[in-house]
Amino acid sequence: MPAISPTLPQADVNILIPAVTGNTYTVNAGGNLQTALNSAAAADVTLTHEVVIQAGASFTGRFILQGRVAASGWILIRSSLSNDLAVGVRVTPSNDTSMPTIIAPNSAPEEAFATAANANRYRLIGLKIAAATGVKTFNLIMLSAGTHFIIDRCHVIADAVQQCRRGLFGNNGGNLAVINSYFENFREVGADSQALLVTQNPGPILYQNNFLEGAGENVMFGGADANLEANQPQDITIKQNHFFKRTAWNGGSFTVKNHFELKNAKRLLIEANTFENTFNMAQAHSQVFTPRNQSGGNTWAS
Repeated sequence: MPAISPTLPQADVNILIPAVTGNTYTVNAGGNLQTALNSAAAADVTLTHEVVIQAGASFTGRFILQGRVAASGWILIRSSLSNDLAVGVRVTPSNDTSMPTIIAPNSAPEEAFATAANANRYRLIGLKIAAATGVKTFNLIMLSAGTHFIIDRCHVIADAVQQCRRGLFGNNGGNLAVINSYFENFREVGADSQALLVTQNPGPILYQNNFLEGAGENVMFGGADANLEANQPQDITIKQNHFFKRTAWNGGSFTVKNHFELKNAKRLLIEANTFENTFNMAQAHSQVFTPRNQSGGNTWAS
């Protein structure tokens, strides 16, 4: 059998923070976060605007990142104390006092953040994104439309008691980064749960310097057919992350599998990560690579 030469990712996500060249929309406690997001989205799409949310304040709802056709400028959605969170340094729960809390609604659809068609160039900085107390949640962040999204220095956390399937579902149109963030306590009984899941995304994708905690798979690519060959996950870089499973899950009722599973992806680099705690439960491996034509529609992945 001839030797196979691996192909590294052929594109990268630009994670430099752009300067604000447009408007600042301030949202204090009791303010209307969705109105501020809508105003920023309606402003000049060639400029970079910011939505500054008061640290320590809480906002409950399903907040929509609106469409911005042909945008070249970004919308930065950030804590008023985001400058207290050093660039390039992973946040922990101890940083919560520097963050506002965005709480998912207590009824379906239950995402704290979701996307409208043509959502484009949004960066979340220094936010605590949490499930509603006592409510079973499926996705806290659902990026199902648009392109260019960066989750930066955010604490994304499931409810302490109720199950929460997933921190981020990133089936968007490419250029996705999750950096310097802390995803905590995603688990479910009888179903796979993940901190981060992508089934289709044309890339590039970057997961760098995060704490990622999930019972089913901490991170998974694939698991459902991509709608086009061009949309299979690709040009992926995963580095300097801490993949972690709680010892309390060992032998319990949650579906516990592996740290990382790849069912459909190409041009992927994994380096300098820590994988901690593997249990002989639903699966007994830390990493699982099983490229497959999942449901018959991904003939290119068979």
